[in-house]
Amino acid sequence: MLIENVTHHHVNPYDENLSEDDRCHWISEEVVAFLHALFADQVLLWSIENGRGGGGWQLPFEGKVSTDIPAAANTYVWSGPLKKAG
Repeated sequence: MLIENVTHHHVNPYDENLSEDDRCHWISEEVVAFLHALFADQVLLWSIENGRGGGGWQLPFEGKVSTDIPAAANTYVWSGPLKKAG
């Protein structure tokens, strides 16, 4: 999944013992769970200079931006920006 100019997220079970059907089911469940949290503003998104300086996400987001997020970052949730750097 790519969230333009912010970050991306790899969805892979990394379990070689899963069947193809089990892998597909696992990936589908993970994507749906992530999107559910994203649309509920439970995923903090951040980027520096529209992603050119880096970006990422944190889950769960409970309303307070962690000190792990660079001070120069713009922060967002799905419904809109939280902080514009600068």
